[in-house]
Amino acid sequence: MAGDTVARSVSKFIYIRVGGQILRIYPPLNKPKSFSMIRQLTFLTLILQIMTGCSDNDSIEIENFIGNWTVSQVLYDGEVKTEWMGTHLTIEQNKIDGGLYSMTDTKYDSIWSSQGTWSRTADQFRLVLDYTLTVDFSSDGQRLNIIKRLPWTAQSTCDSGAGVCLPIVTGMWDFKFEREN
Repeated sequence: MAGDTVARSVSKFIYIRVGGQILRIYPPLNKPKSFSMIRQLTFLTLILQIMTGCSDNDSIEIENFIGNWTVSQVLYDGEVKTEWMGTHLTIEQNKIDGGLYSMTDTKYDSIWSSQGTWSRTADQFRLVLDYTLTVDFSSDGQRLNIIKRLPWTAQSTCDSGAGVCLPIVTGMWDFKFEREN
């Protein structure tokens, strides 16, 4: 009976003897059961992704200068400018290396815009404001110092009603802030 085929089922496998060789054959998957299992695994994977989150913002390391600040001192070319005292600055981060700022009560929009953008540079002590102006800064989390070197003379910024006129903004503006609670 050298040519006889004998089949025998042991555990999960089917063994077939063909001639002098024994072949192990995997049984066909039970389709309804395997389809159900695939659906369950897909559902579990989806739940895990939702729970762990897949947002780009998860990897953002929040900068220590993010938050609300109040001007404590402003120096223009070494001279104290008291009109800036108490002005508020809010800095938000919406990207890994940048975000938005607002200074709604700015004294002169030509020196510090009422709103704009900031981004990090390769230098850890520099930021770029409004895509063009590189500024020096330092922060310990409670105090923030931003030095703007304005290399241009903007158009005259005058408020005839208040009697304030600032025709020249060129120079070094050193803004010191304290964190608001």
